[in-house]
Amino acid sequence: VYSLDWTSEKNRIVSASQDGRLIVWNALTSQKTHAIKLPCAWVMTCAFSPTGQSVACGGLDSVCSIFNLNSPTDRDGNLNVSRMLNGHKGYVSSCQYVPGEDTHLITGSGDQTCVLWDITTGLRTSVFGGEFQSGHTADVLSISINGSNSKMFVSGSCDATARLWDTRVASRAKMELADCLTLGPDTNFKYIISNTVTTKWHM
Repeated sequence: VYSLDWTSEKNRIVSASQDGRLIVWNALTSQKTHAIKLPCAWVMTCAFSPTGQSVACGGLDSVCSIFNLNSPTDRDGNLNVSRMLNGHKGYVSSCQYVPGEDTHLITGSGDQTCVLWDITTGLRTSVFGGEFQSGHTADVLSISINGSNSKMFVSGSCDATARLWDTRVASRAKMELADCLTLGPDTNFKYIISNTVTTKWHM
């Protein structure tokens, strides 16, 4: 099992595993509510949408796939992909919906970039990194969106840095921090979790 995520109500879990299935669980009963056969078994990340009506996943196929849990299944009981977000040139290592929005999602990739997507159109809204000098110089492994300010997110990379981004200014990172991470809930400080130490950064 490579990745897990809760719904905002904390009553369901989605899990991604390299058995080729994305499974949605009722966390109260431990029963499966959906077992989604994936287009690519090599999945690395998964996420619930804020409303819990859809799930996203990505992996070595370099695509982020969206599944609407309310869609009808086919005759074999499988749920079809409702949207495929194509554009990364490397594996999709991480994905997270923008808080409060089922229509926007951010991905991190082995192509050294992060992308903000419009799920409705399937198009990239912004690309963070890549040709910009302030971007990562190695694979992006993790992302975390600020829960109190959804315009801000951080990305962690194999280049041993974390970078703070403002989605309104994709051309440059606002700050270079540490490596693999998550954001703390405090509105004035963010907690950056590295491989060896937890550092409290004021942003």
